[in-house]
Amino acid sequence: MGERYDTVVIGGGSGGLAYAKAAARNGATVALIERDALGGTCVNRGCVPKKLLWKTAHHVQEARRAGADARVDFAALQDRIGDKIAGIRDGFVDDLAEAGVDLIRGTAAVSGPDDVEVDGRTLAAGRLVLANGARPAEAGMAGEALTDTSQDVLSWRSVPESIVILGGGYIGCEFAAIFAALGARVTVVDPSDRLLTQFDADAVAVATAALERQGIVVILGRTPEAVSETGAERAVRLDDGRTLTAARVVQAVGRTPNVDALGPISARLETADSGALAIGDRFDTSLDRVHAIGDAADRLPLTPVATRDGETLAAMLFGDGGEAVDLGLVASAAFTLPPMAQVGSFDGDTVDTSTGAPLEAGVLGGEEMREETQFHKLCRRDGRLAGVALVGEAAPELIAPFAALVGAGVRDLSNATGVHPSFAEEMLGRS
Repeated sequence: MGERYDTVVIGGGSGGLAYAKAAARNGATVALIERDALGGTCVNRGCVPKKLLWKTAHHVQEARRAGADARVDFAALQDRIGDKIAGIRDGFVDDLAEAGVDLIRGTAAVSGPDDVEVDGRTLAAGRLVLANGARPAEAGMAGEALTDTSQDVLSWRSVPESIVILGGGYIGCEFAAIFAALGARVTVVDPSDRLLTQFDADAVAVATAALERQGIVVILGRTPEAVSETGAERAVRLDDGRTLTAARVVQAVGRTPNVDALGPISARLETADSGALAIGDRFDTSLDRVHAIGDAADRLPLTPVATRDGETLAAMLFGDGGEAVDLGLVASAAFTLPPMAQVGSFDGDTVDTSTGAPLEAGVLGGEEMREETQFHKLCRRDGRLAGVALVGEAAPELIAPFAALVGAGVRDLSNATGVHPSFAEEMLGRS
């Protein structure tokens, strides 16, 4: 028997950190094992650095619309982002120490909850929690080594002259919007008949038109077959015989849960169709005393979900109990330019939908504001709010209150008003 803990969590991303701190606050002895940087994908290779790039791209786009000559020192920007992330990681170390969590740096080889090996130590856990995240997926085509992943993109030191992005999900579309605003010529290729298939089709049509106004070329219904070198550029051969050339080729074809990176236990764990670990109502896997949260588990792979699930599991195991967040009430967003967001479902009757320039453009702005597009869609089912989709500057912020209102009577919304002139004003007060 190794060093005994009430619980051992593998992975120091959003879910693992939330779980470890909450379990320790509830009196459990906790060890957290992390082989890389604390913060996981979100802080180091996803949400945080990408949103900081997006914020800069947004400012550049706004400045150019106003007639200013906006330029960005991209290497200096990346340095500032790196400093910001380092500060966040240092804060995580302090948080774990304050909570009384033992942080163990290294790669875990797991045989079971009573046999977790890491750098010559053997740990035993009353409850083992797998929170070791996911990594960029690969398409498996010839010449794949010539492509960049989303992780690679976030370490670039300059903006390429041209980019081909393979994949039209939120990662691909966000990078397309960011780098087009920063001056790159961007092409997005996806085998589906539309971009952003996880979002409402009407909202996606508006977002796609905005991407194309940025000068982004969108190629749908086509599959890349191979990547090769042609001088200083990369060449992508599509299944229709066309060849696209660019300075960089980025794969944004999804993410693969790190289920295979746990050691001997990996072969004994049941997985869902998504490739993530199949879990029950208490985040329990197919093995006794083994739980999973975050991107390793078959839940929505979003940071707020991972954080809430970590806190909930800790309450279930060591506190007064908890209830998993309702995934139907989880809002999601894609940080295109403008961004889009949605919550709920859209199989009911449409209450209200509108597309056009923002109201404030006519009240406050000049011609540059009229280039912007805004969209909203509210759906109902049995007289109650079922889903909301938004495209506009305020979409990621405005969607959260609507998540709390899903299930509310539509008449209740018709009695509300928004501030003038604002996005909310155009949405509320309608029946």
